[in-house]
Order: sequence, then C-alpha cells, then structure tokens
Amino acid sequence: MPSAMNMITAAFRRYLGCFSAGSTHRRRRGAAEPVLAGSLTLPAAAGGDNAARRLDVVVPAPSRPDGVTVSGEDFIGSLPGHVRSAIVSRLPVADAAARTGVLSSSQWNGLWSSTPLVFQDSDLILAANFTSVAPVAATVSRVIENHPGPFHTVTLTSYFPESERDTFAGWIRAVAAKGVRDLTLHNIPWSGLHVLPADLLQCCAALERLRVCVWRFPATAGVLHPGGGDGDGAAPPSFPRLRELVLNRSAIEEADLENVVACSPALRTLVLAFSRGAPGRVRLASGSLRCVVLCQSLVDELAVVAAPLLERIVLRWCASGTHHGHLMRIRISRASSIKAIGYLKPTCHGLHIDATVIKPGITASPDEVAVPSVKILGLQVRFGVAAEATMVSCMLRCFPNVETLHIMPIEDPQSTQLDDFEFWEEINSVECVRSSIKKVVFHGFSWKNSEIAFINSIAEGGLVLEKICIFQSRHGAAPDDDELNAKLSMVASLNIGLGRTEIIFSGEDPTWCYRAAADLSRADPFDCCR
Repeated sequence: MPSAMNMITAAFRRYLGCFSAGSTHRRRRGAAEPVLAGSLTLPAAAGGDNAARRLDVVVPAPSRPDGVTVSGEDFIGSLPGHVRSAIVSRLPVADAAARTGVLSSSQWNGLWSSTPLVFQDSDLILAANFTSVAPVAATVSRVIENHPGPFHTVTLTSYFPESERDTFAGWIRAVAAKGVRDLTLHNIPWSGLHVLPADLLQCCAALERLRVCVWRFPATAGVLHPGGGDGDGAAPPSFPRLRELVLNRSAIEEADLENVVACSPALRTLVLAFSRGAPGRVRLASGSLRCVVLCQSLVDELAVVAAPLLERIVLRWCASGTHHGHLMRIRISRASSIKAIGYLKPTCHGLHIDATVIKPGITASPDEVAVPSVKILGLQVRFGVAAEATMVSCMLRCFPNVETLHIMPIEDPQSTQLDDFEFWEEINSVECVRSSIKKVVFHGFSWKNSEIAFINSIAEGGLVLEKICIFQSRHGAAPDDDELNAKLSMVASLNIGLGRTEIIFSGEDPTWCYRAAADLSRADPFDCCR
C-alpha cells in the first residue's frame, strides 16, 4: 500500500494539474468535493510543548481533467512548511519548478528553490521521448544553474559524444559545488563516452552515496588523497563522507578500487554489480566497511585484508551453473566479525581461512578453521553430485555457530539420475547442523529426489532445528498431480524430531535484489521468508 506521503504527493500533483499560468477560476458548480489524501504523524514543533500529532490531509479533487480549478480555501497550503517542502522534493523537476511558481499563495513562493533539490534527468529524457538531446541538456543545465542548493539527490545521464564531454563534466562540478549528497551517474553506451570524467574525484567532498552505471572508472593515482597525514597542511580525504559506493555494469582497476576505499574513511557499503573481469582482485582494507556485495560479478579473488567491522559478504550470480568451473578464491580470517556470508559454491569457490585451504582431508584442527562469528550462511549446491556433499560438509564445519542456512540448487549435467542419494547422510553429523542451525530456507526447490534427500538429512540431524521454509522454483515445469502427491508424502514422512520442526511451503521464490542485500537495516541479506 502506498505510504501517506506518497498519496499526498500524488494528490498534490493532481492539484497542481488544475493550474495553468495566470488561471484564477473558482471551482465550478458540480465539481468533486475535497477528498482525504492521507495522514501523517507530525513531530512536535521545535521548542514547543505539543506532542506529536496525526494530520489528515484533505486536497481538492478536480471534477474534470481539462483545467478545473479549486475553491478559495488552500488546503495544501495550510500544511506545515517542512511537509510542503517534503512534497515538493518528491515531485518530478518539471512539476516542482514550473507549476509551484504559478500558485499565488505566499506560502508557495520560492518553495522549489528553497527545498534541497531531488532531481532525475530521466524525467526530462522520457518526456522528450529520446528524440532531441540539445533541449534536454539545456534544461538540465538551467535547473542546475538556477537552483541555489543544497542538492540532496541527483541523477545525471551522459548521452553526449566524446567531443562534448565538457558538458557532463560541468554538471558534475556544479552539483558538487552545491553540496550534492546522493549522486547517480548513468552512461548511455552508444554515446561514445566510456571513461567517467575525472572531475568526480576532485570536487565531491559532501558526497554520501555514489552510484556509477555503465562507466569505466578514471585513474586515481596521484589524484585521490587518503587523508590522515601529519601536519596542518595535510590534504583531507577525497571522499570524507562517502558511505555507499555502487559500481553497476562498470569497470574499475584493482589499484583504483583500493585507492577509492582507502580515501573513503566513512565507507560502509561496497557493491559491484554485473561487472566482468575488472578488477581481477577485490582486496578489502577499511576501518569502516560493513558490507560488500558482488552480484553477477566474476573476480579471481575476494580477500578481507583488514576490515574489522565487516559484517556481511554477499556473493550472488545465476544459479544455472553458467559460471561453473571458474574458481574464485575467498580469503577470510578466523578472527573476523563476519555475521553473514553467501552464497558460497563448494566446488567453485576456493575458501581460505587464514593460511588454510578448505578441502576434504585437511589436517587442521576444527578450531583452526572455525569462523565463530558467522550466524547466517548461504550455499549454492549441486544436489545430484556426490562430491558436492563432501565439500558442503567441509564448509559447514567452518561455521560452527550458524543459526540460519540458506540453500539454493544449481543444475549440473553431472547430476546422477539415480534414486540413491545416501551421500547426503553425512551432513547430519556436522556440528552446526546438530547444535546451532534453527532455520533452513530452501530457495528454488524443484521437487527433485536429491533435494528431498538433503532436507531429510538436515531434518534428521537438526536437534535444535525449528523451521524449514521451502520456496518453489519460478522456472521449470511443476510435477503432475500424481508425482506431486508422491513427493509431498515423502516430505511429510521426513524424520522431523518428534514434531519439533515446522516445514512451510512458501510459494514461489521471490525475486532477489542486491539493493536489499546491501541494506544494513535488514538482519538477513538473503531472507525471503516473512
């Protein structure tokens, strides 16, 4: 359901649509009565003794869409100033700048220019239907020039040839000068501009969130400053407030990524989405980093070098086995603070804990390879492959305190077609299965006997297991009624420890989003079960 603020904003857009420049008409006979747009809970006024209160916002609803205007009472104009400012900040720039200017009330005069700018040039691009670049660019330049700042959230798109790159670079400098906090930079690939203007590296001290989409990141050597030098004349860090960096379908060299992280002392979240081959290695050395996400991004190595606050490592790409055979090294420490890690692929990820490579037959003691901080683990598994069971057991032994286990199947041509899957029985003796796992979430369940055998083994060994949530695969054909009934009977007959474990069929697997995984307010980055 839309929030109250969204309903109020939508109603306000209808309200503004009743106006054209110079219109002074009153509401006509038979026009619709004012309607309730929504309710807000407003905080107590600063310095006052009034408690927070609920505000029902009523706005006039026009009876016709062709210029019907409202009665003399200014319902929305009576809202508190900070609420009107919040409404205007949610409007597309064409509505916010052009239409609020025609309202005669002194309460609206200059409201757009006094509200921190929230601007997406995609509104203008879509309105122009991609037919003409020059007028859109002129409008973007005019908006950036005319608004005095500060700029809150800005999205800019490059659709220029290389010969006109100064225009886009000028926009970056201008929004930076007006204190932009949240900046998204898009590139239309056919525009010919592939290297992000280096102006970004030198003028964005107020930046808190940066999203770079379809660019090659510029070279940073000799340009960025990590700060913290001796003496009063030492340069401050280049990105002192940057908390989130997202590189989407973009490339960056290994040394440049390390440099950006080193020059961002407040960085909490790093996301590499849909990247291929650059950087070859991701080495994490940061005193502030809490979350790293690699979504459909292939790198040779992910190494936690020195990141004492790192809480989650999220690795996610297609579960179809497209990248099977690409060995990616993952290096973590026993003494880390990682609470959530996954999805690990037992035979595609080479897990290194300190100096030990996790593999069958290792001679290290359990304590030497245990990461006790991990509470949430995700695994992608080829259930029909016997060798996979051995590697799954090896990985589970590294995380003795796991409480939530997320499982996702991988299709593989090596999967056996036999009905004998006794090789999964060994996992029911693993320490975390028996003594710490309380919840198992199975994503993409496709009713294969090998998957049922795995669930049976987990349920049989899970002495503290409370819940198994099963999400059915959104792909592939469901079994026919007779086969489904037989498999349901198999699941119902599982040894579930005198009824202590609840098995929940939760429908189709929801679509996973890397933005949700990177949201630190979510306790479980893989959770799809409510």
